[in-house]
Amino acid sequence: GTVIPIAGKEPRDIPIRWSADGRGIYVFKREGLPVRIFRLDPWTGKKEFVKEFMPADPGGITGMSSVTMSPDAKLFAFNYRRRISELFLVEGLE
Repeated sequence: GTVIPIAGKEPRDIPIRWSADGRGIYVFKREGLPVRIFRLDPWTGKKEFVKEFMPADPGGITGMSSVTMSPDAKLFAFNYRRRISELFLVEGLE
């Protein structure tokens, strides 16, 4: 068929799934905390805020890898990347 661009989709929007009624696409961005989920109407470009969440310990988190959700948009699961490092200070070496 003919390719039709999705109205309102921003370059960093990551699709999660179609809405249960087939009239919207749930999207999120991998960068930044908290994670915000939006429902995007692909014909009008209208975005509706759905949910916001973040890990209990945000230390070292560089972004969300993926988000998945139930068809009714009541349950969410996500995974993320965490970068932890240690800094050592050594004094008195000769």
